[in-house]
Order: sequence, then structure tokens, then C-alpha cells
Amino acid sequence: MPSGCPLTGHFPYTNQQGDHVTMTPGKATYLVVRIGDRDFTPFAEALAEALSALFCLHNYPKTEADLEMLKEPVARLWAALDIVNDVMKKVEDPKWPSEPSNFESIFYYMKTRISLKLVDFADLPYDDNGESICIPLFETVGVSYVIR
Repeated sequence: MPSGCPLTGHFPYTNQQGDHVTMTPGKATYLVVRIGDRDFTPFAEALAEALSALFCLHNYPKTEADLEMLKEPVARLWAALDIVNDVMKKVEDPKWPSEPSNFESIFYYMKTRISLKLVDFADLPYDDNGESICIPLFETVGVSYVIR
């Protein structure tokens, strides 16, 4: 039984464009975001939560063109999460190096390695060594992402 929008709990719900968002029976599409580097896996959870919330407010990506538009902002968001992590390490341990990582270099690295792909359930990566996150593009009960 679908739970509705992860933010509001309403189902079916209307996004900001006025579209009614409902679950399509038998169609389980996921957005797979892959960076291919386990060093960034700890931030995958925060990235998945943020993307799930934004998709709930607006709409789900549906085409390759949508994914191409999302690629750079998602890479920037993931790089920003890495910088926030560096800052928090400094807060926790004053002996941590005072300068956080350089955002532009991390962003460039992310941008050159990140891939976004729409897949059906059967095509989800089975064991990706923690290098991918799989975000359901439908309403779920208590599941907003899977790290593979």
C-alpha cells in the first residue's frame, strides 16, 4: 500500500506544477546514481534523501534529457556534501586540517565520473560495492533509496 509523498504523506498528491502523481502499477522505475568511488558512499544517503524530497515536490525525471539536465546539479550537491563532511570533521576534532577540500576540484571529479540512469527493478545493480544509489521513482512504503 503506497504511503504517498515522502514529505507530506499525501497520496495521490499534486506537485507544484499541478500534476497528479500516482504510482503506476507494475512499473517500478528507479534512478541509479553512480559515482564509481566508495570514498563518497557515506554521503549517498543524504543525496538520496534530498533527491527523493525534490522529486516529491516537483516530478520524477522521465527522459534522458531530464537526466542530462540533472547530472551537473547532482554532482554539485554530492561535492557540497563532501565539503560539509570536512567542515564537520573540523568541528568534531580541532586537529583536523583547517582547510576543507577544494569544492571545484571535487565537483570536477564528480562531474567527470557521475552517471545517472533510469532502470526497471530487474536491471538494478545487484552488488555495486556501495558505488551506486537507487532511488525509486514511485511512491513506496518507508523506502526512499537503496545503496548498492
